[in-house]
Amino acid sequence: MKKLVFVSLLGLVAAPGLASAQTEELEGHAVEEPVTPDAEAEEEEEEEASWTDHLTYNIFADTFYQYDWNRPVNSTAMTNVPHRGYEYTNGFGLAFAGVDASYTSEHVGATVSLRYGVGAQRYLIGGSLGYNGADPTDPVGVGSATTGLGGNIPALSAVKQAFGSVMPTDALTIDVGLFDTIYGAEVADSWVNFNYTRSPLNYLLQPFYHLGVRASYQVNDSLVVRGLVANPTNAYNSFNGLPYLGGQVGYVSDHVSVYGGYMTGSLGVGATNRGPWEHFVDVVATASFGDFSLVGNFDLWHHKADAGVAVANQTAYGFSVVGAYRISDLFGVAARFDYINNSDGYMATNGLPAYDLMVGTATLDVRPWGDHVVLRLEHRFEHASQDIYVDRNTDAMGGGLRATWMSTTLSAVIRTGN
Repeated sequence: MKKLVFVSLLGLVAAPGLASAQTEELEGHAVEEPVTPDAEAEEEEEEEASWTDHLTYNIFADTFYQYDWNRPVNSTAMTNVPHRGYEYTNGFGLAFAGVDASYTSEHVGATVSLRYGVGAQRYLIGGSLGYNGADPTDPVGVGSATTGLGGNIPALSAVKQAFGSVMPTDALTIDVGLFDTIYGAEVADSWVNFNYTRSPLNYLLQPFYHLGVRASYQVNDSLVVRGLVANPTNAYNSFNGLPYLGGQVGYVSDHVSVYGGYMTGSLGVGATNRGPWEHFVDVVATASFGDFSLVGNFDLWHHKADAGVAVANQTAYGFSVVGAYRISDLFGVAARFDYINNSDGYMATNGLPAYDLMVGTATLDVRPWGDHVVLRLEHRFEHASQDIYVDRNTDAMGGGLRATWMSTTLSAVIRTGN
């Protein structure tokens, strides 16, 4: 999960206890005075250790070389389709340069994550589609799961997360600010996922982030409950102040985990200022047996039309299944299959016809120094129900589009942190 796969940045290292000197008094005998450390030096050492133990950080660069087998004249032609992720060009590219820092004491904490690069721009505006400051009554934008209501806000152009945390008890955590979504099986940080390129389910149907309040309660070792109240999906602001409400219940055992999530809200546009009403369902299931892992993810968006907006009821859904096997500490392999049904045209399509999509991805993973250096060789094949992909023969007016697309990507992530 996007929340769970990113939790390593919020973990704490327990502060080591200071050894206490024990003395033994021998009656009637001369006793050598025990050697004890200077009290002030001991206090300074304890304070210094406490600061470092509560601080976690991560610094990384995510780069790639991608070859587009359709050989378009425009090196960024692949980004014309709205489901494409952060590998944005035919050739070398910088997906992300990132810095994460988190400090947590016993009951309070703060987290800041910064992202730079073209991939960061595609992430922070809420995907490659949506409003971006346009008319909210635009029927193409209404109902899009990746609306990006705030548009390209320069002051926040590098901020991926910025939130404060309060932990009243060991089981309850409350976060306030801008935070990653709790939904989905993949995250923006590629090395956490089994594949390098993101599934179209992740980039087209799932939220990226929320601005608001979320809470997480660990009921017991196996059960966790989460909830959030936030602006509309991927939004720095709201058109009329109406919040979205979301929740998630997760069950975790030794080999299996299941998370079910739901979110609903209204963009508040149209004659009644109440609709359209959106409903989002997310289910993630994982199974692990030794070095083999299997992850399934299902998402559904339903748009309930409002009388004041010229958009009918619409539904879009899809699923993703990935299997991964860790051959050794050095090598791993993964294969993923994705399917999206967008025949209602619920998701904005950048002027393209509404299309369904099937994607197959195969990945070789090499980690010579654990998670500090992650190299991947990946091949991806896509087939759409409509001609949406540009190739070398596509003319300036869009003629010559085709229904299939292939790419081969070599990626490198180098990172340091604790």
